[in-house]
Amino acid sequence: MAARLAPCRWRWIFSIPRFCGVCLMAAVVAGCPGKEEPYFPLEEGRSWTYEIALESFRGHEIQKSFVTNLGSRDLDGQLVGARLLHNGETHYYENKSQGLARVATRKPDDGLYWEASPAYLYHTPLVPSTSWYQKENTFLLILRLFNADVQAQIPMLMYYRIERMDEVVEVPAGIFRDCMKVTGRGETSVKGAFSESFIELTVETVDYFAPGVGLVRSERLETSSHPRFSGAEYVKELQDYSAPWPSSWW
Repeated sequence: MAARLAPCRWRWIFSIPRFCGVCLMAAVVAGCPGKEEPYFPLEEGRSWTYEIALESFRGHEIQKSFVTNLGSRDLDGQLVGARLLHNGETHYYENKSQGLARVATRKPDDGLYWEASPAYLYHTPLVPSTSWYQKENTFLLILRLFNADVQAQIPMLMYYRIERMDEVVEVPAGIFRDCMKVTGRGETSVKGAFSESFIELTVETVDYFAPGVGLVRSERLETSSHPRFSGAEYVKELQDYSAPWPSSWW
């Protein structure tokens, strides 16, 4: 586990590569005052390990998630940052004038598709009270049918806001200071397919981004006013991460 120290002190970072059985010390990284560190690093060679605790009608589940940066890619003439997920998906991100957004996704079997509109992780300026909204789909709600349970992807307008820039967050990977806290909330209603009246659906999120590290904790809660839609929540926490060796060392 990495020791998180004050700026301009050495940070020793150890990791176990996910795709080979060899233990390596990934990097020794120094941070210095005056250099603005990104809240969502996209440079090639970085990797993260998360644990997700999911609560649903099925009970308590623990999942692992691994993320690896692939570096810059030219995607249909557009320069983007690529991230490979453990499920084989590749997400593509772009630093836009309004903030950082996911602009496309490549699935192993379905190929590449572009977001209908950029899915922003955060907007600029990076100060408390910055807010924005965007359309998203639910993905934790489960539609309970007589013969099957299916994932409910219900479109919803989500409203986001930067609440703080000085949060202290403790997760298994360490204690992170000066984190950006982003909250989100969305509400909608759908007509019941049977005798139900309108069913109210709500989504609430809280994300914490640490400078120079990225996402360290994420919370999401999806609820429903009717048992036809089963709600769920998860907490995602950073377990470990690594950074590439400084290029000046080679």
